[in-house]
Amino acid sequence: METTLQRTVDLLAERIGRPAVLEDGGLRLLAFSTHTEPLDPVRERSILRREASDEVRRYLMRFIRNARHPVRVPGDDDLELESRLCVPVVDDGEPIAYVWFVDPDSVIDAGDADWCCHQLSEIADGVRRSIAPSGLHSMARASHLVRSVLTDDETAQESARELVDGGYLSADRGVAAVVFRALDSSDAVQDAFAASAASAFDALLLGPRRQSFVHAVHDSALVCFVSSANEAECRATVTALQTIVAKHTQEGGARLVTGVGGIRLDPADARASYREALVAARAADGFPHQGAQGSQVYWPVSGANELAARIAVASEADFPLHPGFYTLLDDPEAGILLETLETYLDVAGNVQTAAAKLHLHRTSLYYRLHRIEKLASTDLKDGGERLNLHLSLKVAMLRGHYLRRRASLGRIAEEDVS
Repeated sequence: METTLQRTVDLLAERIGRPAVLEDGGLRLLAFSTHTEPLDPVRERSILRREASDEVRRYLMRFIRNARHPVRVPGDDDLELESRLCVPVVDDGEPIAYVWFVDPDSVIDAGDADWCCHQLSEIADGVRRSIAPSGLHSMARASHLVRSVLTDDETAQESARELVDGGYLSADRGVAAVVFRALDSSDAVQDAFAASAASAFDALLLGPRRQSFVHAVHDSALVCFVSSANEAECRATVTALQTIVAKHTQEGGARLVTGVGGIRLDPADARASYREALVAARAADGFPHQGAQGSQVYWPVSGANELAARIAVASEADFPLHPGFYTLLDDPEAGILLETLETYLDVAGNVQTAAAKLHLHRTSLYYRLHRIEKLASTDLKDGGERLNLHLSLKVAMLRGHYLRRRASLGRIAEEDVS
């Protein structure tokens, strides 16, 4: 296929009478014709580095984003860039690559530009197949951008837009985040699951069929951004991906949960969808009735936990937790105390029911509750305090501050709480 691409680029250059360069959707070099005349500095650097600089890429994308017909890009003295004609390679209605002619005098007419479009349409499918294996560099770049969206406050929006500009995600659809996580397993098993599932996705992206998602491993989970025009399309894509991921959780004996964020029309908002997906995945774990094995929990989280979920995705500075919660969290017996408190509040303060759920004698439960009141500087007979603590516990779980213990609770050494 590389030979075919090179022949096509040479043919275009000969017909137009100008050197030609073929670049993929991220403006990485695929092929170029012979250059017998002096190069403008941008073209020279692009050939030597095999990709455009970030500054040049941002400038060019302002003009060619979503282009499906030839576009003339004006020169820029500060970038040392001469005026160019860009002819997109369109496959299935979407631009997947670009042919460039440096044309400062605008001598290339509409007829020649249309002829180029026709020639490129004949090889569009081959260009797409060559782009995927070109390969691992492109996928590594996509994964880097995904991680930047997830972790870098300053570049998150720019990285999200570059996922679209680079052709990794569709420009005509919205974007939704998906979090796949393996539960009830060791950290090593979770890490192995995420890496194994990511490798399966890599193989899918290298296949002949065009895909509409990008992915990266982050925090022992597999995180994807999928292109979706509507909820039905999103659910179909998530279900197909989950089928692949489920095989890797079965191999490790783990339980799979899937959280899906809301669809964002502007890719710059992809990070907000990720926060929702993360909360949805934690809801599937922390609220057992919310989802079972292999479940998909979509934003917004439904039912009584919706308020806690909406607070959880907001800034912690805007919605701080009950101050006593942090004291409990720092205690060596935090796991036992927090689950005791949550169980007690979940049953509206019914001591008999809470003791039965915790497999405790009521005297032991009273002891724990007294200890919680002392540590948290609270009064569990106060309805406002109970509401604040209850909501704080739900939000804290969804924010990842603590994990609900699955094993039976041990006993706390009975200390003097006076």
